[in-house]
Formats: sequence, structure tokens, C-alpha cells
Amino acid sequence: MFIGGEELELVTQFKYLGITLDANLTFKKHIKKVANTVRFRLENFKQIRPLISADAAEAYLHCMTLSHIEYCFVIWSFAGVTTLKPIEQLYKKAIKVFARKPYSSHHCPILTRYNFLSFENLKSLKTAASFIKVSMGWPLPHWRNFSDGETTRLALDLPPEENVRYSSDVAR
Repeated sequence: MFIGGEELELVTQFKYLGITLDANLTFKKHIKKVANTVRFRLENFKQIRPLISADAAEAYLHCMTLSHIEYCFVIWSFAGVTTLKPIEQLYKKAIKVFARKPYSSHHCPILTRYNFLSFENLKSLKTAASFIKVSMGWPLPHWRNFSDGETTRLALDLPPEENVRYSSDVAR
């Protein structure tokens, strides 16, 4: 494909807004990166948790751990259940560390006690909130041009269609 007379390089993956996108939109590499980051933050949290108050622990949980899970979650949360499993497990571990419970304890009583959402409900809430914002005309910054009736061409800042050629057109 050519844009403005220059041939575009075909890649198997690329990073956009901090999300690693692959050709099949499996998000496996992105999820692996998020899992590694959360795992590291969780180990730090586990070390400091006995030394900090519940309020400080909740702030740490949200700012240093869950924020990595929630960043652009709506986009990559539609990956397969098996692909998302490591993130779900880390989410459960994070709330157990917060509550000072062993990893072997069940997470449901913790969710109830601290009014946290289950992973599945968090996924549903983030998705619903994003779609409501867009439908109300309050689009997320990276969705702004997609939601105002304009085509993706505007959002991607591409030239008009007549300036876009595909590799197969060059031979003609």
C-alpha cells in the first residue's frame, strides 16, 4: 500500500498509545507486558503493605497496580479468556495483598468487604462507561475523531482516497 507516493512497511505488530497491537488483534504481547509490570508492582506492594495504612494501601493499589490493568482496558479486554487469565489472576492477587490475605484465600469476601468489583464486572463497567461517554458526546481523547461521524481517514490523518494506492496497483 502506498500513501502520498511512499510505500508503507508491513509489520506484524506496532505500539499505539502504549498498546502493542498485533496483526490478529490478540493483544498477547501487550497483555504479557502489562502482566510483567503488574507482577513487579505487586511484589513491591507485598513488601510495603504491612508498613502502610489501609488508605495508603488503597491508593497504592489503584495508582501503582490497577492503573496498569485499567489503561486502555476497553480496547484490549476483548482478547480471549485464556489470554486475559494472567491479568485476572494478578488482579485477584493484588486485592489479596491489599487485604493482607494469603494467596490461597478466596477473593469474593474481599470484594464484598471493600466494595471492589470482580474482574469480569470491572471489564463490563469500563466497557459500558466508555460507550456511554461516546454516545453522550463525551468521547475519550483517542476516540474523538471516530465518534463524531467522521471516517477513520480523519482520525488517522490520511490523504484523500485517490492518494492511497495498494502494492498491487503499482504493477498496473
